[in-house]
Amino acid sequence: MRRATSILIAISVLATSACYSYVPVTVSPVPGQEVALVITDRGRVALNERVGPDVDEIRGTLVDKTDSSYMLTMSEAVTLRRASTKWTGESVSVPITLVSGVREKRLSRTRSWLAAGGATAVVVAFIATRSFLVGNSSVDIDPSKPPTGTGPSTVRVPVSFLFRSH
Repeated sequence: MRRATSILIAISVLATSACYSYVPVTVSPVPGQEVALVITDRGRVALNERVGPDVDEIRGTLVDKTDSSYMLTMSEAVTLRRASTKWTGESVSVPITLVSGVREKRLSRTRSWLAAGGATAVVVAFIATRSFLVGNSSVDIDPSKPPTGTGPSTVRVPVSFLFRSH
């Protein structure tokens, strides 16, 4: 049962995370908005020491935008090879000249429906293979009656203990 619970939790996490995507902004981003700053080649060199090598995108919550820079609380840095590094809200100021584009985090309805459909199919398949919805087809056993048939009248269960000496 623990394994089933773990699988269902994993599916839920994947389904909810798959529902968002970053799309180019149509208007100037506002403070509090989840954004991804696409970094230029020059920006990769300039931000190497602060953010890490080969950074392609810096993702986080926009704190402030001035004429010369974006101020973010970082949640993630994504490299050119799409490797991701999680951050825990450190503030970083990125000059506008080092940014080639801004994307905003948006709910993707298509991905949400596909993720919900996939998760539902997995849950239905799990339940169907466990016979939770239909009656159990096994023979009912009355514990007050002695067993009948050709099998042994007792069952031995080997039990072993692992002892450790400290």
